[in-house]
Amino acid sequence: DTVDANANANIDARSLSETKSKIPSLSIPMLIRILFLTYYGSLGSIMPYLPVYYHSLGHGGLIIGTLGAVKPLTTFLVAPIWGILSDR
Repeated sequence: DTVDANANANIDARSLSETKSKIPSLSIPMLIRILFLTYYGSLGSIMPYLPVYYHSLGHGGLIIGTLGAVKPLTTFLVAPIWGILSDR
């Protein structure tokens, strides 16, 4: 039984290495592009519906506006800090 288990483990390791060699590797800039596309695509698809969702939860206009302003306000405040840190 131990011999069979070792043989199966060797076959699995070989097939895994063969599978890895068949998968095309993506460059770092391409992975970053894919990340940005998925991130901003998901934001763009959900952000227009958040006020409607907040309204369905029973929130008033002031709360909905405040919740909608959190991301832009955070970006406005944090982006210069990230810029200063990245220039060091």
